[in-house]
Amino acid sequence: MSAMLIFILIMLTSALVSLIVYLLCKYAKIYRTLPTGERELVGYLWKWSRTYIIYDGIPFLGADRIGYVDPQKHVFLKTENAQHNFVEVDYGSVDDQGNIVDPYNTAVAMCDSIGQGVRRTCVIDASQNEIAFAKTGFRKGDDLLVRAAAAGALCVMNASEDSALRADVRIGFRDLALPSALIFMLLFVPLALLGYDTAIMAFLGDELSYVSYMMLAYALISWILYFIKKCLTMRNKSMTHLLGLVDRNVGVKGWNVLIIILGVVLAYTSIFIANYTLLPLFLVITVGFAVNMGCFKEDWKIVDPCATWGTKWGKTPGTTSTKNQLPQGSVYKTYSWGPILEARGIAHNNEEVVLVFNENDYDSAQGRVRQMNPFAGKPSVDPQDLEDFSRKVIDGCDGPVAEEKNAIVAIINSAYQICQKYNLADFELYDLVLAFCQKNINYVLDEDSAPINKTPEYFRFAAETLFDGEGDCDCKSVLAYRIFKALNVDVDFAFVKAGGSKEYNHVGVVLRRTSSALVPIPSTYVEYEPGKIYCETTGFGLAPGTVPAEVDQNSIVFLK
Repeated sequence: MSAMLIFILIMLTSALVSLIVYLLCKYAKIYRTLPTGERELVGYLWKWSRTYIIYDGIPFLGADRIGYVDPQKHVFLKTENAQHNFVEVDYGSVDDQGNIVDPYNTAVAMCDSIGQGVRRTCVIDASQNEIAFAKTGFRKGDDLLVRAAAAGALCVMNASEDSALRADVRIGFRDLALPSALIFMLLFVPLALLGYDTAIMAFLGDELSYVSYMMLAYALISWILYFIKKCLTMRNKSMTHLLGLVDRNVGVKGWNVLIIILGVVLAYTSIFIANYTLLPLFLVITVGFAVNMGCFKEDWKIVDPCATWGTKWGKTPGTTSTKNQLPQGSVYKTYSWGPILEARGIAHNNEEVVLVFNENDYDSAQGRVRQMNPFAGKPSVDPQDLEDFSRKVIDGCDGPVAEEKNAIVAIINSAYQICQKYNLADFELYDLVLAFCQKNINYVLDEDSAPINKTPEYFRFAAETLFDGEGDCDCKSVLAYRIFKALNVDVDFAFVKAGGSKEYNHVGVVLRRTSSALVPIPSTYVEYEPGKIYCETTGFGLAPGTVPAEVDQNSIVFLK
């Protein structure tokens, strides 16, 4: 039982050292604020004597240095140069009042509160949007707060769109705990045989010497992985992806907890019956899975590759104004993802996407966007004009403020956030945007629609459809076409015969399987012809590939 006592003392000592670090060391946490409003931890600013160094964790526990702040309050952050080497570059500076400037001394952000006794601060940009957040540890200090806030803001404003690269820079021992444990399990037998013949700590006794040797072997495996990852390679993305696969797909929360509990029980059983042969194995399994629980903060779930749209898409709307700063006449249009998520059986938080429009462009026939529409004021349209007008409408109506483009980008960004938050597969974003057109745009015939003066035949621009919140099959299909086009999908605007009609009286869109799409179209989408997937924009719940019974799929023709 003396060996167990020594083991407990070692664990208690480690916990005590960690507690002392947090209580006595001066540090501040640095966060960047995501477009969704959530705060994501960037790292810690640690004060050593008179130096301020930024790490992504606790330094002596294997955290990586990702920057520093010099005595003149200039913030240097780790960045990859053209030769794929990591260097620390001056991103800007901050003064004692929390005013943050870029390297060219242009004001870019400021802290909302700095002063004696303040423990946390939000960083806001010129549009009064929060872009970063900082808070001090137990030993607070204004010097730490302003430097940490500046590091967060400058990290956001100069962030690379390559999130895989950021993960490559910031990977630490915590990310290596489970992969190292799996390697240790594979090598356990030869390591154990060698351990019996190796008394590197003979003064501890045979059992504890063996356990110590095996735990050192586990630590050595972690160090080797770390050395390979950080020292022998510049951009080893294959290892990054492998580690991400282990962390995300092995760490299913329920199984993780069960394995940890089982590991603890078996470890104590080994100590109780004084059989130390398998004790290191149980300890390593427990440590590996316990540490792995903290690698990702989202819900644990085995998933088809998800949340990677950000690296493929990476676009933001051109306007970031707040409500109080919008030009006169601007209005908000809010659309909900709630019913769409409910239909997929997902418990949700009523997520919404908010779009901004200039009301003067749409409020009457004299509005700028209404006047741009070739269908405006036409009581009838002949077949040739219908094709010409349709081409102009699906080409879009972006004006000086690019409202239509910004609205489409905002919808896609919002759909990406939904995929990320609820662990949806990449291709399910296609389902979401189609369902958005089906559900959020009310089906109203042209002759019954007041915003377009009840014009008998009128194809709305996508911006008009979003502003009005209504439209018939052609309006919904123009919107769907524009969104899919923005996603680099090979999409066609299609005319069809429906309801037994001998005339073309309905409109939809057709997706084609090509390599140009940001995400491959899945095999689960049914093709009505090889490589072609019909999308119905009017009936809610009809997934891509579902052709309603009343639609004659043999009649589908494309707008050339």
